[in-house]
Formats: sequence, structure tokens, C-alpha cells
Amino acid sequence: MAVKEPEIITCPAPAVDHLEKFGFLFGYPIAHSLSPLLHQTIYRNLGLNWDYFPLPSTDVKSFLELVRDPRCYGEKKEKKRNPKLQVTTNSELTWWQTQAQA
Repeated sequence: MAVKEPEIITCPAPAVDHLEKFGFLFGYPIAHSLSPLLHQTIYRNLGLNWDYFPLPSTDVKSFLELVRDPRCYGEKKEKKRNPKLQVTTNSELTWWQTQAQA
């Protein structure tokens, strides 16, 4: 019996050209998370031109393209329903790159 590849869930990349810094919550599903709202509220109250975007996706290759931007300060991967998605910092980007190439 052939092993079926999991479907890749994608989402559009957010507009970031106007921002000084930004971060992401990556994974699927993440609609339940209040993390983006919390981060956005803090940045707004501190007067920062930063944002934190939810990326409801499983497309690791597209995600890696987004976090390569030097203005990206970090990201968190939701792991509740997918044990392969872990909390990550930019120092672990090499691991993600090897996973995307596999």
C-alpha cells in the first residue's frame, strides 16, 4: 500500500513592507490562538511599527522564505495537533531548511 503524502495547506503572505519588524505564528490549525492579538496589542501600546501575523499553513518552504527577511525577529510553530512543529528561534532555521528539502 502506498503512503499518501499529507496535503500542504497554504495561505497568502502578509504585507510587511511598511513594518520595521515582524514575527509569525506558523502552523495549522491556529485560529484558536490569541498570541497574534496579544503581540499586536503590546506593539501598538509601545508605539512600535511591528506586527505579529498568524500563518495558518503547513507549507514549510513558503514559511522559510518569509523568515529570511532580516526584519523578521522570530516565530513560533503551533504544535498542538502536529508534533513535528516545534517552538523555534532563528538559530534553528537550518533544521527547518533540511526538513523542507526532504
